[in-house]
Amino acid sequence: MLNTSSFIPNSSLNNPSSIAIGNNGNYLYVSNNVSNNGSVAKFDANTGNEISANFISINSPGAISVYNNNLFVCYLPSNSYNQSIGQYNVSGTTPRPISNINNVPSTITSSIAATDISGVLHLYCASFDSHGVVSVDYTLIQQPIVNNSFIQNLYNLNLVAAYKNYLYLPNTILNTNTNTNTNIVSKYNASTGMEISGNFINLRSSFPLAIAISNDGNYLYIGIENTIRVYDANTGNEISGKIINISNGTVIGIAISNKYLYALVEFIQNDNKTETISYSVNKYNVYSQSQTVSGLYKITSVGVDRETGLNVTSNATYSATASGDNQKSALAELNNYASANFIQEIISGFSTSYNNAKYVIELDIE
Repeated sequence: MLNTSSFIPNSSLNNPSSIAIGNNGNYLYVSNNVSNNGSVAKFDANTGNEISANFISINSPGAISVYNNNLFVCYLPSNSYNQSIGQYNVSGTTPRPISNINNVPSTITSSIAATDISGVLHLYCASFDSHGVVSVDYTLIQQPIVNNSFIQNLYNLNLVAAYKNYLYLPNTILNTNTNTNTNIVSKYNASTGMEISGNFINLRSSFPLAIAISNDGNYLYIGIENTIRVYDANTGNEISGKIINISNGTVIGIAISNKYLYALVEFIQNDNKTETISYSVNKYNVYSQSQTVSGLYKITSVGVDRETGLNVTSNATYSATASGDNQKSALAELNNYASANFIQEIISGFSTSYNNAKYVIELDIE
């Protein structure tokens, strides 16, 4: 398993608070939360090299999220107590501002997540102080529709993960009788704000500081202290034996591409009554479960029968299966079978029986 500690070292980070990945997994973006001199930095996700320390210069940036070529960043404008959300197109070498939303809840910086629902871009913001989720509908790019009370009454809500029509929201159940708290992850409908499962994942006394969902929407990664745990996003069950342990650090951010997981880690060292805080971005392989795809190859040949001289159409079929780390890779492997021996043997048989044989290969996925 790939495990690259300090993939991006502390020297390239400046009080980072959030991490995101975009451009097909090629670039990492890190929010360096420095008052009056903050920035969103851009890194090469393959090498860890810094591309631009001030890719977006912005005051007190907090949570960031990237979806396709859209980068969203929460920030605190100068001389303001209310946060704003900036949207940028990051498809080119320099960011291009698209829209800006002012006066959103003041502590959204904990987490934001963008996704696509039926072709429309949506952004969801976890608001710790208002105990709810703010939704932003980008049907009209220049005039986004903001709903400050999309989801309410979730205590200790500090994170949000989004995939298509689903939201995953860590929050806390208060038990006043026993004076104990239970930390859970609730699952909601991202279109309606309706609860699907309140206690979707029970984290018990563990309080998460980071969450992310895989690109296929099947797995949730939750950062709890010095570990990252993997859960089935459809059932809520923990995937046993897939814990990522991080020595002496606390996971405060997670970003995921198709192949890799990037963890933003905070280290606190106390020495002679002096507290030193440092950071790193670590890189790991993501968890994947082998998937199998089945299909039916149809080979149609048209040629001239050598004995009768008549035009003849012949058909042959062959069932095939292939496996891969995910459905996409399994399908690619199945398509490669078009050049496999059994296909070539069928084609060779046609060529032996007919003159000027021409053939067509079709694959129907079962």
